[in-house]
Amino acid sequence: MAYIYLIRHTTPNVQKGVCYGQTNLDVMPSFEEDFLQIIEKLQVFLDKNNIQKIYTSPLLRCQKLAQMLHQNIHQYPNNQDFNIDFMEDARLMEMNFGDWEMKTWAYIHDNDTSNWMNNFVTTKTPNGESFEGLSARVKEFWEEILVLLNENTNKNIAIITHAGVIRAILALVLGFPLENAFRLEINYGGICVLKQNKDFTQILQINK
Repeated sequence: MAYIYLIRHTTPNVQKGVCYGQTNLDVMPSFEEDFLQIIEKLQVFLDKNNIQKIYTSPLLRCQKLAQMLHQNIHQYPNNQDFNIDFMEDARLMEMNFGDWEMKTWAYIHDNDTSNWMNNFVTTKTPNGESFEGLSARVKEFWEEILVLLNENTNKNIAIITHAGVIRAILALVLGFPLENAFRLEINYGGICVLKQNKDFTQILQINK
């Protein structure tokens, strides 16, 4: 049995109402305080189950959280005797919004000729990708993770990533259509806890 912690990055340093996906934003000055809140939420699990590997999106807002977790995880008794692997994976990046990166959603709404708002699953953003495209790369990553965990059933992992990626993973696990994925609210610093037991994935908590 293995535990998987899907953790969204903390609040990015960007104005509200701005579209960002693969833009490499930094985080807000409240980062350290936000990190302590994440650790507090994780503590009930970390007291019982060690984390042996951390996967992260290469974008800065995820990197900072992943590195901070990596540096502080040894304070928990079950994690003191483990060498924790740390790995970046570009498949964990947020959706690529292409020409819309760092434009306001109001601007996009007024200038969208592709009807993307009504067909975001299959329609690509200008010079970007669709949610279906994001889901395809996330599925490839997720299937590799399941193989790894089925080979080593006690290897608990943390995945530091973005809301779109977390929604795509939950859609895969629950088998619901991608167009329904945005009905799941995933907050900054939110944690989803999954348990993998052989070929069965169970969701214990969403957006803790």
